[in-house]
Amino acid sequence: MEIEYTQKRRKGAKRTIRRIGLYAILISFIMTSLIIGLLYFLENRENTEKGSPFPEVEQLEQGSLYPLMVGGNLLDGKLWVQDGQHTFLPFHLFQSEIDPTAALDQESEAVIITTEDKVIKLNTKQIIEEVKGEVVELEFPLVKINETLYIPYDLIQKLYPINVHLYETSGVAEIEHRHTAVLNGTIIIEGKKKTELAMRMEPSIKSYIVTTLTADEEVKIYHEENDWYYVQSQDGFIGYVPKKNLIIGQVHLTKAEESEDSYVAWKPFGQKINLTWEHVVSRTPNPDQIEPPKGVNVVSPTWFHIKDEEGGIKNIADKRYVDWAHKNGYQVWGLVTNDFNPDLTHTILSSYEKRRKVILQLIYFAELYNLDGINIDFENVYLKDKENLVQFMRELRPFMREQGLVLSIDVTIKSTSEQWSLFLDRPALGEIVDYMMVMTYDEHWGSSPVSGSVASLPWVEKGLQGILEEVSNEKVLLGVPFYTRLWKEVTEDGKTKVSSKAYSMDGIEKWMAEREVQKVFDEQSGQHYAEYYDQEEEALYRIWLEDETSIAKRVELVHKYNLAGVASWRRGFEKASIWQVIADGLDR
Repeated sequence: MEIEYTQKRRKGAKRTIRRIGLYAILISFIMTSLIIGLLYFLENRENTEKGSPFPEVEQLEQGSLYPLMVGGNLLDGKLWVQDGQHTFLPFHLFQSEIDPTAALDQESEAVIITTEDKVIKLNTKQIIEEVKGEVVELEFPLVKINETLYIPYDLIQKLYPINVHLYETSGVAEIEHRHTAVLNGTIIIEGKKKTELAMRMEPSIKSYIVTTLTADEEVKIYHEENDWYYVQSQDGFIGYVPKKNLIIGQVHLTKAEESEDSYVAWKPFGQKINLTWEHVVSRTPNPDQIEPPKGVNVVSPTWFHIKDEEGGIKNIADKRYVDWAHKNGYQVWGLVTNDFNPDLTHTILSSYEKRRKVILQLIYFAELYNLDGINIDFENVYLKDKENLVQFMRELRPFMREQGLVLSIDVTIKSTSEQWSLFLDRPALGEIVDYMMVMTYDEHWGSSPVSGSVASLPWVEKGLQGILEEVSNEKVLLGVPFYTRLWKEVTEDGKTKVSSKAYSMDGIEKWMAEREVQKVFDEQSGQHYAEYYDQEEEALYRIWLEDETSIAKRVELVHKYNLAGVASWRRGFEKASIWQVIADGLDR
């Protein structure tokens, strides 16, 4: 019996062992399956974290440095955008990506660019362009940022088949070669629940998400990698999308951007233009003795005068004044006048060679004195020179835009005077210039046969409305006078003889105070009015005042018609309080 019991125990033990083995196999299978499933889950789980293929935009005091790419690839260098407007490329990238033949002279920091028909020398002060033996002096200043030399995009855009795009959303800039083949694609999204597709930094669902794309959104396709396409979105993001989510589209050629469309005139960020003319007769005032006008952002000194029939220009500019202006945050637009000489003006404007000589000198002076713009003030011009003046401005504009200089012109309101109004083709000029200053003053000029306001408010508004019928409001600056006229009326033999003398604001108030003259508000003119009878002279003196009240009412017109700003004639005629009045009025 012991033998039988022992045998039974052995058989039971064997069955138990077999069961344990089966259980172990089953558990091992289950564990293996779980591990395989977990690994599969982990392998195919999508990463939902976000990342960026671009470094951050670097903000500096006077501009921003944006990461730069070409063909979907990031470059070793950044785009410099100065004051939100002017764009510069690093020279080393210009050399590697655009023109490998360009040379840099380290000692003078001059760039030598050779194209098929031009040899251009570029440095921080000046460009000399030699075309068919003619030497033309231009300004394309280079900029040094963090020891990197930058070249202005405005120049190379005209010389080379490239475009530069800045994508604000993605914070990246792109160099695009014109007339190159680009393959487009359209995003498709399968399933009703999914509305967006992730673009990833690497060709894997484990990679960070760069951005999300929507159905039917178009992208540029650069290359494919396994089951992914490397693409660029319309707002500049680059990354990978699955091939199954992209329909291949058409190949097209990139187009050239017209320089006319890419040019944007300077304007103060978020502000109106507050320009004042600096009247210079023979010598520029010492800037150290000038109290910087509050709120002004442009000064226009009367520095350049056409002086002879060959197109020579008298120059009385002063670099110290420019340095002072820039230090105080002002742009400097040098004024050019024809000295009110219609015969001299006709001789210059009717000749292409003489027009060109004037233009090249202006460009040279702009470079020499580091000007920001040119203000053309041609008055007393023959009606026969109407088209000649337009042509002169047309020929001047490309040079100005190459330099990034602001081009403006001074005009009168409409009248029947041939040599003061009718010679101005305002619609044509308005298309050419960046800004047009409307001289809404001298309603009653110095030799007027009757007394009256220099610029009554109704007369100003009516004249402005006439201009706005022909010129875009965003280009118009309203001219405001800082002077007034003291009118003297004397009656002789039953006839009134009228004469006048111009006074500054402080000057006329001093004259009134000495005689204890009281002013009243005149509703008709929108100004304060005063009069004084001199017993000894038997003369009636009459004054329509330019003061805080009249200036404030003019500034209101700037907002009423949404003009570009104001232009005041001239600094030195105003009371100190006037600058605050204009600043407050424009800043509302």
